[in-house]
Amino acid sequence: PQLTQQLCRLTTQSGTTLFMTLLAAFATLLYRYSGQSDILIGSPIANRNRSEIEPLIGFFVNTLVL
Repeated sequence: PQLTQQLCRLTTQSGTTLFMTLLAAFATLLYRYSGQSDILIGSPIANRNRSEIEPLIGFFVNTLVL
């Protein structure tokens, strides 16, 4: 709980989301282990951004490289 509170405080202070803060920490960890400066991380993004496709059944997910 204490670490979560500290992460939420850091997120609020930096004006980002918790996802962005944790993604930056993960990218830093990968950099430290690999020594590579170009780190590509894939994140699944749901493509239900229009109300008319919300009731459709199917797998509408793309992987976005960050």
